[in-house]
Amino acid sequence: MQLIKCDTDEVLLKVPSLEKVLTSYFGENDVLLFSCLDNKKISFIARHGKFCVYIDGDREIPFGLKEDGGLDFYYKDDMHYFPNGFQIFDEDEVCCKDKKGILHTIISYPMDFGDEVNGAFSYFQLNDDKDTLCEIRYRHYYNKQSNGKSQIYGCNLNRKMNSIYIDREYSKNKGFRRGIIPKCFSHYEIISFDNNMLGYRFIAISEHGLLNVINNGSLSLVKESTATRYLKSCYIKRDGTPMEMPWPFCKFYKEDDIKSELSELDFRVEAPDDLISLYNGDNVDKLLLDNLILLMNNVIKENDDTKYMLLRKKA
Repeated sequence: MQLIKCDTDEVLLKVPSLEKVLTSYFGENDVLLFSCLDNKKISFIARHGKFCVYIDGDREIPFGLKEDGGLDFYYKDDMHYFPNGFQIFDEDEVCCKDKKGILHTIISYPMDFGDEVNGAFSYFQLNDDKDTLCEIRYRHYYNKQSNGKSQIYGCNLNRKMNSIYIDREYSKNKGFRRGIIPKCFSHYEIISFDNNMLGYRFIAISEHGLLNVINNGSLSLVKESTATRYLKSCYIKRDGTPMEMPWPFCKFYKEDDIKSELSELDFRVEAPDDLISLYNGDNVDKLLLDNLILLMNNVIKENDDTKYMLLRKKA
């Protein structure tokens, strides 16, 4: 991608076709135009103050600049992305907001599960209107890199939810760390049993009844070689470990039960792909915009070189 001079016939002939788009974003304000060339295709950056739009004929990417000239935010597919964080979450964590106003962010961190898996990543969603926070934790292999983060790889995205935390009174419970879990919390932990384990039989009895299990057998009823369910926690110990009610007082929840509860709260099960690629540092839109901003800022510094800029001025 490179910026090209705007005073050529090839560029000037395309400018009138931008008018509708420019008016939809900038109204009657004056707009500065830059022309770009990539693989023989001409595109444009329109700018007014710190608000810009990248226009290539197939798509439009609105974006904003920080005080230092770097990328502050951009919009794509009804999502508002904040590559450098947002004030409600940590300022240095990538974040996005969907069209319903729900904020999304992810982090990865080392965590000991007692096996070969050495880390986890958490997907947070905050519905500020409903004062509800959701955290979904997934296990993954943690490999800290030079930027201080561990990338979230595609193979880890296919893992089941390991833990789910839903706090329906988030602003009131920020200080909660241990003790009896309030009723406004839904706190689930995954559990799995092979068909030769006692826990497998407990699941069968809970879901199908004791008499049915005696007559038909656990495997014929559960129909899974390994049964994976979720238990709702009732207490957080001093070390942060959750505790569940023992069988037969506990209830086993299926994954679809958890997904249904998340859906009722307008929460997603999986983090948006673009948010994950932003976290990993390989988001193609972010890399494109960073490059365009660098090129644009370099031209602006050359105050006398106006051939790389056009001013759309409304009468």
